Amino acid sequence: YLTVPDGIAPDYQNVRVRLAGAIPSLWDGRVSARVLLLEKAGRGCLTELLMLSPRHWRNTDPVLDPVAAAVSTDLKPDFQLAIANIRALAMSMADRKGRMAVRFYSQAPTLSLTIVDGETAAGRMRVELTPHNTPQCEQFRPMLDLERSGDGDLFDQFYQRYCSLWDASQPYLEVTDSKVWVDKNLDQEISAQLGLPANWLPQEMESAERPQP
Repeated sequence: YLTVPDGIAPDYQNVRVRLAGAIPSLWDGRVSARVLLLEKAGRGCLTELLMLSPRHWRNTDPVLDPVAAAVSTDLKPDFQLAIANIRALAMSMADRKGRMAVRFYSQAPTLSLTIVDGETAAGRMRVELTPHNTPQCEQFRPMLDLERSGDGDLFDQFYQRYCSLWDASQPYLEVTDSKVWVDKNLDQEISAQLGLPANWLPQEMESAERPQP
């Protein structure tokens, strides 16, 4: 699900990712996402990850993951792996004094986005469409590689809608200044739903207050 467009400059300032549905792994892909994000974190890059809320792991009433619904309705294994990887990535980010934010949305996903420096004139974006009722084995996942060309262009249309969804989404965790802030109530809720340990964050890394924007 997480890919990086070819030719992107290695010194970009932020990476924003919206994922359609539950992600199998933040470690998989053409470029190892974990290695890439940690490398960029060491250079001051901010990573924002927006994903479908794990509350929808049953994927029923309504069906929110159009790909998984074609082969299975239960997304629990995908969410278990995704949350475990996100937690591990957050701790690694804190070790490297990186910056990271994770939020959940609760809408039927139709695409995945990887956005690099979206607010700048050099912004780039990969749009991966998620056709409904199409098994992943069919490999029908059309992609668009976009560059910002001006206000109101196709890049801007996607970017503004991503920003609106980000603003309306639910914060899960944030990493800054070697500390990890977690919404404890939300974390305990999804831990219970997915059968994951709730006490995963070392006390010395824990931030009691959410960082100010």
